[in-house]
Amino acid sequence: MPSLRHSRLRTRRLLILAAILSFPAAAATLGGTITYKNPGMIKELPLEQATVTVYNTKTQAKAVTVSSNRGAYELRKLAAGSYIVLVEKNGRRLYQGRAEIREPSSQLYIRL
Repeated sequence: MPSLRHSRLRTRRLLILAAILSFPAAAATLGGTITYKNPGMIKELPLEQATVTVYNTKTQAKAVTVSSNRGAYELRKLAAGSYIVLVEKNGRRLYQGRAEIREPSSQLYIRL
């Protein structure tokens, strides 16, 4: 038969777990750079002004941004989870891939 102390400890642990699970997941950031290299090029160049779109595979939530002149992009306030990432420029899809966001700050470097 469990002791009163054991029962209180177990109740306390359950209350702490319930409190943690009741908070919404913290918003995360996905960022990185997009670069490209064509045959004959010596080094990669940043892909500027490309549209980066992410879709949450569970909720279908969508976020969009545009890469900078250094190919950098950043999407903030994303929920943790799995995302489909699309990169488009001038109406052409240049990249489609997946990203897993599990931490407050995740990086995805895209090379074309």
